[in-house]
Amino acid sequence: MRTLYNIYSRYFRAVIAVLFRRMRRRGNWRRGFRERFARYDPNLKQALTNRQVLWLHAVSVGEVNLCTQLIRALELRLPNIKFVVSTTNEHRHGRIAPPAADAYQQNLTTD
Repeated sequence: MRTLYNIYSRYFRAVIAVLFRRMRRRGNWRRGFRERFARYDPNLKQALTNRQVLWLHAVSVGEVNLCTQLIRALELRLPNIKFVVSTTNEHRHGRIAPPAADAYQQNLTTD
């Protein structure tokens, strides 16, 4: 059992090292890093507490563009709702141009 533990331990250390190396090579890895572990900005938490929130999740660039159009259309019909848009990629995260101050962006990067 101890041998199995040692093998897994070494394997996971190697995987983590590869992932951190990849993040550093991509650059700007610190932006949104805490969000990967559900550590969000206190201002965001306060802004969304005790409010009606609509969460939209976009994976592809087309979905991000659609979310922007959807938010613009829904803002007129639902003025009291806050919008949160989450993406799975830093590049897509930067493409979202919040149509109003009530739209928040969150990055749920998994790579």
